[in-house]
Amino acid sequence: MIAARKYEFDNPKKAKFMTYAIHWIYSKINRFVQQRNTNDEASLNAFINDDDLELVDTIVDRAFGYDEVVEYLYYQEVRKELELIMDEALTLKERVTIKLNYGWEGECISLDEIASMYEGEDKQRAIVTKNSALAKIRRTPWARREWEYRRRKYDYNY
Repeated sequence: MIAARKYEFDNPKKAKFMTYAIHWIYSKINRFVQQRNTNDEASLNAFINDDDLELVDTIVDRAFGYDEVVEYLYYQEVRKELELIMDEALTLKERVTIKLNYGWEGECISLDEIASMYEGEDKQRAIVTKNSALAKIRRTPWARREWEYRRRKYDYNY
């Protein structure tokens, strides 16, 4: 805002506005950092309470090995494919029931709660809708390929 107020549009030897604005932005950020002293580094060995508990002790170590990353990427791809299959094979009500019951975009919701979302529907009807949707998904060529892949990978004895 300061750059916009102070920029001289009618100056014949003017710099581009972006160049002028960068100067003001840099100076404001630099002044903020110097005033707030935000460059101080915090030590992970700093004590955070009277029980000799250090900050480093509160950090949760989560190892991401090659296998975990590959598995995560695999399940992301499966989810995308399953989304496409559900869009093609299921009705809107079946998609909503499956996604809510399995926590597709958040928390899992019980079939009782799903049934209460639809007027005049009981839990038994929600169960039938869910089972019908799962059966439709299982009958798709994608599900057959996926089952064969997993069967070979984990060597199920079926």
